[in-house]
Amino acid sequence: MASMLTIREGVPRRQLGSQLGWFLLWLGTTAVAFYLSPNSAGHGTHQSLGLPPCPSVLAVGRPCPGCGLTTSFALTVRGSLGEAFQAHALGTFFYVLFSTAAFLGVWGFATRRSVELNRSWDRGILVLLIVFLGYGGIRFATHADYATPREEMMRGLWRR
Repeated sequence: MASMLTIREGVPRRQLGSQLGWFLLWLGTTAVAFYLSPNSAGHGTHQSLGLPPCPSVLAVGRPCPGCGLTTSFALTVRGSLGEAFQAHALGTFFYVLFSTAAFLGVWGFATRRSVELNRSWDRGILVLLIVFLGYGGIRFATHADYATPREEMMRGLWRR
């Protein structure tokens, strides 16, 4: 089996800025996840950042494919993996994948190595996208009247 990564050594750091940037993005995401208090409804945690409620929940009372990811991340960084899974079954997996990529990136930056995904990842990312959208579709079809009533969410919008 061929390696899924290509690592080139001796790369000038000025060419590795995106790897450091990926780590800094992960660091910021993790800091925000620690800062946030996970919403007990299992979704809507992002609203404490001043963001609006999910349009899908507002319009039809059903979750979009991403509903619960922020809550899942906030629970994952706290070690509440069961609750994180309930908020969004793929959230912990995505956070671990993101963390792995971030640490590979910062390791590559520190050691002047370029860490690159091979073409074999294309299929994996496509499968992951299909699983994400499929999971979202199943949740949309089976979660009628999603946990937070639309009227309550609308009141929250108008209070600002």
